[in-house]
Amino acid sequence: MAQEPISNVAISSRPSPHRFEAIDSLRGFAALSVALHHLQVGSHIYFWHYVRNSFLFVEFFFVLSGFVIACAYQDKIHNQQDFKIFAIKRIARVWPLHLVMLAAFLCAETTLYILSHKIALPLARPPFSENRTLSGVPANFFLLNGFLPIPGSEWNGPSWSISVELVSYVLFALILLLAKRHVRLCQFAAIALGLAWLIHADGEPGFYAFLPRCIYSFFIGVALWNYRGTFSRIPATPFQIVAIAAAFAMLTFGAGYGLFMVGPIVFLLVIAAVSFEDGAVAKLLKKPFCLFLGRTSYSIYMVHFFIAFVVANVLKVVAKLLHSPAVVPGTDLATIKQSPFIMDGVTVLYLFVIVTVARYAYRLVERPGMELGARIASRVRRPSREVVVV
Repeated sequence: MAQEPISNVAISSRPSPHRFEAIDSLRGFAALSVALHHLQVGSHIYFWHYVRNSFLFVEFFFVLSGFVIACAYQDKIHNQQDFKIFAIKRIARVWPLHLVMLAAFLCAETTLYILSHKIALPLARPPFSENRTLSGVPANFFLLNGFLPIPGSEWNGPSWSISVELVSYVLFALILLLAKRHVRLCQFAAIALGLAWLIHADGEPGFYAFLPRCIYSFFIGVALWNYRGTFSRIPATPFQIVAIAAAFAMLTFGAGYGLFMVGPIVFLLVIAAVSFEDGAVAKLLKKPFCLFLGRTSYSIYMVHFFIAFVVANVLKVVAKLLHSPAVVPGTDLATIKQSPFIMDGVTVLYLFVIVTVARYAYRLVERPGMELGARIASRVRRPSREVVVV
């Protein structure tokens, strides 16, 4: 007997697009905001409150991931074969570029190690130490660094979020496979579990909040997909303006641990507002450059940390050659001539380099990885039924 779909989108007066282009574009701008957050230079931009709070866009990625994964797979995972196809495609989506960036960091640390034995470099830490040690490479390689407390396994900073997101994928699929008639109840239970765990982790080192942050936000995104039709009658343009303004206000004026709990709710409203692909803001987000940012958003997210690492270290070397302070006094922020205006220019150039590198990372690594995953998944066949002749 064919299994009925587990859930369907609530009836909406606006059709569901095959691809959420406007949301994709938002993800591109969010990835650039995270990139600004991670650039350790003494610019004016660095100290904008919006930029200092842009770490919260990781919650946006989690909510959006739950929304998109539910859209694509909630009615397609019914047995172990479906789970295998799902797992192959998700791993092929995130792992290849992760491996490339890990290799880039290994090369960079090796280069710094060699140079530091020849010239005195103003490094914040010795190569292959603290959050990037050789003993931590295996955990990072297998994306265990987001939920196992293994010292020195950070390497490419954003990789922790990919690690915990994979855990959420598995939990999502297990609920579909095991809960059967109680899928939505279990999905809400996952939200409650994530929130309770997140509250309990308050005051603990950041690592211990990584997984609950993801579970809480991811399943909020799943819930949004299930009940998206609730928002269909709200006028699109005013809804989009209000939701995006609320998100901007939260990032500009918000503070404290509570942002991890409030942020996903605000981002839910932003995603709901643009998910129907109509309205003035959604139309702007479907302009060619915005679509390009959306298409390459994962590449932007994964390459930016390495580029920020290179920029900060190159600036310190240049400052040393110019016989000027390499960092802003009292900080580890790279600078040249103690000029925030020069660093503003460096920041703009940094964003340009990220977008350029991400374009090629998408073309040469990310897209081929997805195509390989699709080919491997296509070879996974359901076992044919044997016909027994009596």
